[in-house]
Amino acid sequence: MTYHIFAVNGQDIGGTCAMPGMAAHWTPYFGVASVAAMVAKVTEAGGTVVHGPDQVPGGAFTLQIKDSQGAAVAVVGPA
Repeated sequence: MTYHIFAVNGQDIGGTCAMPGMAAHWTPYFGVASVAAMVAKVTEAGGTVVHGPDQVPGGAFTLQIKDSQGAAVAVVGPA
């Protein structure tokens, strides 16, 4: 998989990659202080971890989640 990071003035603001077997779509990401801590918070709040945590280029980690109503978002930050 090839992962591309978008940056403005040296600040990473987004990324994109092709995922085999998945239709093209956008997922909003929110910065967090700890991706590991989000795993516990998501499950305590009735949400579901869909994928991750995964390390991405630059050393950050991502976590794809769904809230208790099924809305999909993702978070990014340190482990």
